[in-house]
Amino acid sequence: MALVYAFYVGSGFGDFDFEAFSTLEGVKAMFTTNVAVLTGWVHYLVFDLLVGNWIVNNAQKHKINHYLIIPCLLFCFMLGPVGFLLYSIIKLVKNQSLRE
Repeated sequence: MALVYAFYVGSGFGDFDFEAFSTLEGVKAMFTTNVAVLTGWVHYLVFDLLVGNWIVNNAQKHKINHYLIIPCLLFCFMLGPVGFLLYSIIKLVKNQSLRE
């Protein structure tokens, strides 16, 4: 997936306007073509999978029950930061319970 993303970013790099990221209107204008939307979608997929993989590895390292992680992964895939937030809360609660 990262190679697909790199291909689409590389193929459209000549038309890329870095200043467009400074405004909401500029970002919206960037996503007016199918290729740009596909590139953005692949970006989200790759990033969500990377964060999900990190969550699983970190949970295993900290011996957090995998059944608690499943909702985190679902939210991470569908709503990115919400899944990471949920995992962070679970990890914080687990660490607090170990201190007591």
